[in-house]
Amino acid sequence: MKLVKTASGKKTLKISKKEWQNIGKKQGWVKKAEGLDEKDPAIIELMKLMAPNPAALEPGASSCVFCKKEVKDEDFRDELSKKEWNISRLCQECQDKTFGSGE
Repeated sequence: MKLVKTASGKKTLKISKKEWQNIGKKQGWVKKAEGLDEKDPAIIELMKLMAPNPAALEPGASSCVFCKKEVKDEDFRDELSKKEWNISRLCQECQDKTFGSGE
């Protein structure tokens, strides 16, 4: 981290990505952003009301919230898709239909 003077004379703080991540870890931001370990109960109830397969939102469930297909880790094309699964409980096929396949 360092204080830098710009061409206009304004001072600005320069911080590396690693330093920023360390700050996030210390403050608990990273766990909140990654984890979604503890979703707000009101949000979960709203999702259950709207979901075609509300049972998929229960802890430990392994079926897609839209199509009800059983899901395994190897079904996902990349880490981002696995993270999305942890947030939305959408299988890879339903993620592709919802967000596009990224191709």
